[in-house]
Amino acid sequence: MKRAIALAVVVAAAAVIAAWAEEAPVTVDSIVATVHNDIITLEDIRLEGDILRHNGLWFTQVEPPAEITPKLVFEEILARRLLYFQAVKMGFVDVPDSDLNEEAEAFRSSFSNLDEYRAWLRKFELRDEDVAISDLPAYASYPSIRQRFRQRLVIEQYLSKKIGIQIKIGLSDYFEEHRAALVAAHPGDTPEHLRELARRQFYLERLQAHLLELRAQTTVVILRAEFR
Repeated sequence: MKRAIALAVVVAAAAVIAAWAEEAPVTVDSIVATVHNDIITLEDIRLEGDILRHNGLWFTQVEPPAEITPKLVFEEILARRLLYFQAVKMGFVDVPDSDLNEEAEAFRSSFSNLDEYRAWLRKFELRDEDVAISDLPAYASYPSIRQRFRQRLVIEQYLSKKIGIQIKIGLSDYFEEHRAALVAAHPGDTPEHLRELARRQFYLERLQAHLLELRAQTTVVILRAEFR
């Protein structure tokens, strides 16, 4: 049954890809998974992995991992797709321009200079509205990287309501329950830093529980064994 479902998803994805071929050609072999009617490709994983190396902004990790593997990146992308779908469903769609501009500027500043950033945009065929590339005629038609930043900010807004309240109410009890383990794992750290570590850990636990709920409500088919 699972194999039949996976085959049906591949066929459906191939039809979607054919319809999109003029804008963004994708081969069926590059499809890693489908989430609802959305696809995740190997190209998505390569791009997102590079973005994460630059900004270090993960939802699924307490701290950026020492080694950014394709599977970790895939899990981050899958989590973001699930969270974004839910955020939009719940009406979290507006992002202040000031926040979006700040996010874009922070990402640009992760490069040593604008020339390096322009080379990166060329490599991944992305467009930044605030950075011109005059010798690239196709540049204006490239997807905007700001859309990725907007989606992340939408998710943050949603999670601040969905999980942030739980953390605010339960953090003190969680910290006391896990204080001994935190002290043993981080000897010499200040109480303030230990409390921040507890907050991140508590937040991640609540987030993972929420992702399991969303996953149970969503059709997710992972087609490549190395990402299961």
